[in-house]
Amino acid sequence: MFNYYLKLSWLSLKQTPVISALMVLAIAIGIGVSMTTLTIYHMMDANPISSKSEQLFSIQLQTKDESSEDDIPQQLTYQDAMLLRQSDIPTRQIAMYISGFSIQTENTDIAPFIESARATDSEFFDMFDVSFIFGAVWD
Repeated sequence: MFNYYLKLSWLSLKQTPVISALMVLAIAIGIGVSMTTLTIYHMMDANPISSKSEQLFSIQLQTKDESSEDDIPQQLTYQDAMLLRQSDIPTRQIAMYISGFSIQTENTDIAPFIESARATDSEFFDMFDVSFIFGAVWD
Protein backbone atom coordinates (compact mmCIF):
# COMPACT_ATOMS: atom_id res chain seq x y z
CA MET A 1 0.00 0.00 0.00
CA PHE A 2 2.85 2.38 0.87
CA ASN A 3 4.46 1.76 -2.52
CA TYR A 4 1.18 2.62 -4.23
CA TYR A 5 1.04 6.00 -2.43
CA LEU A 6 4.65 6.70 -3.33
CA LYS A 7 3.88 5.98 -6.98
CA LEU A 8 0.83 8.30 -6.89
CA SER A 9 2.83 11.10 -5.28
CA TRP A 10 5.62 10.74 -7.85
CA LEU A 11 3.11 10.93 -10.72
CA SER A 12 1.50 14.02 -9.16
CA LEU A 13 4.91 15.68 -8.79
CA LYS A 14 5.70 15.00 -12.45
CA GLN A 15 2.34 16.37 -13.64
CA THR A 16 2.40 19.60 -11.57
CA PRO A 17 6.02 20.46 -10.73
CA VAL A 18 5.47 24.22 -10.22
CA ILE A 19 2.61 23.86 -7.74
CA SER A 20 4.47 21.09 -5.91
CA ALA A 21 7.57 23.25 -5.63
CA LEU A 22 5.50 26.18 -4.35
CA MET A 23 3.88 23.96 -1.73
CA VAL A 24 7.25 22.67 -0.54
CA LEU A 25 8.58 26.25 -0.46
CA ALA A 26 5.56 27.46 1.56
CA ILE A 27 6.02 24.65 4.09
CA ALA A 28 9.75 25.40 4.34
CA ILE A 29 9.11 29.11 4.93
CA GLY A 30 6.50 28.28 7.58
CA ILE A 31 8.91 25.99 9.42
CA GLY A 32 11.67 28.61 9.17
CA VAL A 33 9.48 31.39 10.54
CA SER A 34 8.22 29.17 13.36
CA MET A 35 11.75 28.18 14.39
CA THR A 36 12.95 31.79 14.22
CA THR A 37 10.05 32.92 16.43
CA LEU A 38 10.70 30.15 18.95
CA THR A 39 14.43 30.96 19.02
CA ILE A 40 13.78 34.67 19.61
CA TYR A 41 11.27 33.84 22.34
CA HIS A 42 13.79 31.51 24.01
CA MET A 43 16.54 34.13 23.90
CA MET A 44 14.29 36.93 25.20
CA ASP A 45 13.07 34.69 28.02
CA ALA A 46 16.60 34.23 29.40
CA ASN A 47 17.76 36.09 32.50
CA PRO A 48 20.23 38.76 31.31
CA ILE A 49 21.93 39.25 34.70
CA SER A 50 21.49 35.93 36.46
CA SER A 51 24.24 36.66 38.99
CA LYS A 52 22.42 39.76 40.28
CA SER A 53 18.74 39.04 39.58
CA GLU A 54 17.95 38.47 43.26
CA GLN A 55 19.40 41.88 44.17
CA LEU A 56 17.83 44.08 41.45
CA PHE A 57 14.34 45.54 41.71
CA SER A 58 12.37 47.90 39.51
CA ILE A 59 9.97 50.22 41.29
CA GLN A 60 6.62 51.16 39.77
CA LEU A 61 4.32 53.69 41.40
CA GLN A 62 0.59 53.85 40.82
CA THR A 63 0.10 57.59 40.52
CA LYS A 64 -3.59 57.46 39.65
CA ASP A 65 -6.58 56.35 41.69
CA GLU A 66 -7.62 52.71 41.64
CA SER A 67 -10.80 53.42 39.67
CA SER A 68 -8.69 54.53 36.71
CA GLU A 69 -8.45 52.00 33.90
CA ASP A 70 -4.98 53.14 32.81
CA ASP A 71 -2.02 50.87 33.47
CA ILE A 72 0.71 51.66 35.97
CA PRO A 73 3.42 53.79 34.29
CA GLN A 74 6.59 51.81 33.64
CA GLN A 75 8.89 54.77 34.33
CA LEU A 76 9.15 57.04 37.35
CA THR A 77 9.09 60.79 37.05
CA TYR A 78 12.25 62.70 37.92
CA GLN A 79 10.68 63.99 41.13
CA ASP A 80 9.62 60.50 42.24
CA ALA A 81 13.05 59.07 41.45
CA MET A 82 14.85 61.78 43.44
CA LEU A 83 12.51 61.38 46.44
CA LEU A 84 13.07 57.60 46.43
CA ARG A 85 16.83 58.16 46.31
CA GLN A 86 16.58 60.23 49.49
CA SER A 87 14.78 57.40 51.29
CA ASP A 88 16.63 54.62 53.10
CA ILE A 89 14.69 51.73 51.52
CA PRO A 90 17.56 49.98 49.69
CA THR A 91 21.19 50.34 50.65
CA ARG A 92 22.34 50.87 47.08
CA GLN A 93 20.22 52.44 44.39
CA ILE A 94 20.27 54.18 41.05
CA ALA A 95 17.81 56.53 39.42
CA MET A 96 16.90 56.16 35.79
CA TYR A 97 14.27 58.20 34.01
CA ILE A 98 13.16 59.23 30.55
CA SER A 99 13.98 62.75 29.48
CA GLY A 100 14.00 64.65 26.23
CA PHE A 101 15.92 67.35 24.42
CA SER A 102 15.71 69.31 21.22
CA ILE A 103 18.23 68.98 18.42
CA GLN A 104 19.04 71.83 16.09
CA THR A 105 21.70 71.37 13.41
CA GLU A 106 23.71 73.95 11.52
CA ASN A 107 22.07 72.69 8.33
CA THR A 108 19.07 74.96 7.70
CA ASP A 109 17.41 72.31 5.51
CA ILE A 110 16.80 70.13 8.59
CA ALA A 111 14.13 71.45 10.93
CA PRO A 112 14.76 71.23 14.70
CA PHE A 113 13.25 68.13 16.29
CA ILE A 114 12.69 66.63 19.73
CA GLU A 115 14.39 63.38 20.71
CA SER A 116 13.90 61.23 23.81
CA ALA A 117 16.74 59.99 26.01
CA ARG A 118 17.21 57.88 29.12
CA ALA A 119 19.17 59.47 31.97
CA THR A 120 20.90 57.64 34.81
CA ASP A 121 23.72 58.12 37.29
CA SER A 122 27.20 56.66 37.64
CA GLU A 123 26.16 53.74 39.89
CA PHE A 124 24.28 52.20 36.94
CA PHE A 125 27.46 50.92 35.29
CA ASP A 126 28.77 49.10 38.35
CA MET A 127 25.37 47.73 39.34
CA PHE A 128 24.63 46.22 35.92
CA ASP A 129 28.24 45.29 35.02
CA VAL A 130 28.30 47.58 31.98
CA SER A 131 31.80 47.87 30.57
CA PHE A 132 33.27 50.75 28.59
CA ILE A 133 35.16 50.51 25.32
CA PHE A 134 36.45 54.06 25.80
CA GLY A 135 36.34 56.30 28.85
CA ALA A 136 35.21 55.61 32.40
CA VAL A 137 32.41 56.24 34.86
CA TRP A 138 31.95 59.87 35.91
CA ASP A 139 32.10 61.02 39.54
